[in-house]
Amino acid sequence: MKPIRLDYGTRVKGRWYGKEFEVIRHIGDGGTASVFLVKDLASGREYAMKISGNMLNLEEEYRVLSRLNGCEYVTPVYYRDDCVLSGTMHFFLIVKYCSGNNLADICRNKRLSLRTALQVVMIAGGICRELNNMNIYYCDLKPDNLVFDNNHGCLYLVDFGGIAGRGEGVTHFTPYFDRASWGKGLRVADEGYQIFGLTMLLLVLAVGNEPSGKKHYAKLLETVENSNLSKGLKSVIIKGLEQEYDNLSEYCDDLREVAVNLVCEQRYYDRKA
Repeated sequence: MKPIRLDYGTRVKGRWYGKEFEVIRHIGDGGTASVFLVKDLASGREYAMKISGNMLNLEEEYRVLSRLNGCEYVTPVYYRDDCVLSGTMHFFLIVKYCSGNNLADICRNKRLSLRTALQVVMIAGGICRELNNMNIYYCDLKPDNLVFDNNHGCLYLVDFGGIAGRGEGVTHFTPYFDRASWGKGLRVADEGYQIFGLTMLLLVLAVGNEPSGKKHYAKLLETVENSNLSKGLKSVIIKGLEQEYDNLSEYCDDLREVAVNLVCEQRYYDRKA
């Protein structure tokens, strides 16, 4: 997708609903659309606008988000419309604006504690389980797509343009979090694909930023083994990368056990201190 650039103060008026919005700033670019913070000129309220030149991408995302309206971990969508900018047709969605940062931005400023990293991955795994029950497999799991809302203290999953049904091909992915890019399976939606992505997410949050360039799985395992992580957590990570878990519940249970042990160890050392 070619990113769309709208300057501060640009006005976007929907052809069908007639609502007019003013661009405040660019938020980011996803797999299917560019995202801007905008102000509704009639009410003065702020929203996030996802805008793209591809109608089909946004239509699919609108359909999925409409089904998920009311879910605490998904930003509500209000409506869709289209507009003409510089003589070209564009399509946009208006969704709730989360006042916060995605995990990629947060991690650029500071390293998350291991306990927090485990909590984030367990929450993301729980969200995936709930979505899977509706045959909505979210497969583009990465720090950019997890937003922490400062106002409500909750984690939101964003960018639903690349979801798939179980067994369907994954069309929107990020190579570092994609098992096929590492030669560890097919690029199809299933819980194994999600477990691999969640494990890579955990590695990024707990160990450091992902490397660029060619993917060497043996070197990835070496990074895990040489890290300062506990033996128990290393075991869970390798098992996750190898997709030896039967399902997400089993995977999250093992992460929870690691988290409990981490708290117990910390309390032990606190008492000795």
